[in-house]
Amino acid sequence: MPGTIPADLLDPATGVLLRSFGSDGTDARVGFALSGTDPVHRVSDRCAGDPVLFAQYVRQTGLALVHLGEGVPFTHQVAPAWLRFDATVAPGGPAGDAAGEPVTAVTTRVEVERRRGQVTGIGYDLVLLRGGRTIGTGGARLNVLSPAVLRFVRGRNPAPDTGPAPGTGSAPDAGSDPCRVVPTGPASWDVELDPGTLLVSGHRADHVPGTVLVAVAGRLAAPGGTGIRSMDAEFYAYTGVGRTVTAVVERSDVGATVVLGHGSTETCRVSVLLDA
Repeated sequence: MPGTIPADLLDPATGVLLRSFGSDGTDARVGFALSGTDPVHRVSDRCAGDPVLFAQYVRQTGLALVHLGEGVPFTHQVAPAWLRFDATVAPGGPAGDAAGEPVTAVTTRVEVERRRGQVTGIGYDLVLLRGGRTIGTGGARLNVLSPAVLRFVRGRNPAPDTGPAPGTGSAPDAGSDPCRVVPTGPASWDVELDPGTLLVSGHRADHVPGTVLVAVAGRLAAPGGTGIRSMDAEFYAYTGVGRTVTAVVERSDVGATVVLGHGSTETCRVSVLLDA
């Protein structure tokens, strides 16, 4: 059922395109393709699965389940409470995300939450397949916010201006770095994001997308992006685009935890497991 979800909801700048959706009432299958252009926040070609692409496979599966499977209107916002993925090194080389065989997500668990007959959330687990081989697993818990609920949430947490962005309103040129991290201490950084990477239909997004935060966490946890085995992200509040985004990295023997937010206000926490 390709093309039934508006392109701006799929965040095409990541290079992931949702191509098909089908469900037998028990399991759902979502087919993906790549646009042929590098995602603007790609972390690395060399890790088992680029965090941006894996996070998008998980996220877009949720969009398909909510909008195509449950018929929730596109005016409702789907926001992650948590999202995780585990990359698998397939026989013959890394899972990879370069042009080649398409990726299919097959759900192994779907739990829909309803209130007064309306979908308010969904939780799911999935397996990612490529050429019949497993390249990873993942899952998420998504909140589904009606326009009325979103207005209430925004009343407590006002969004920055979402009018047309200055300049051309286009994504950064190929080869440019859409994200800069500026050290502010031994384990802390300020994150500077190119406004062109935060556009939706020519307008500046009202928050930093979760997949962008995952990409930032991947960069900080494993400079160069190599050796990322899994990522588990929890989202507590919207990360605003009109304010300085800060990051603190807590390292361990097996990986790192990256805390993102605005100063003392934590909006996202990402646990990263690195290859041994």
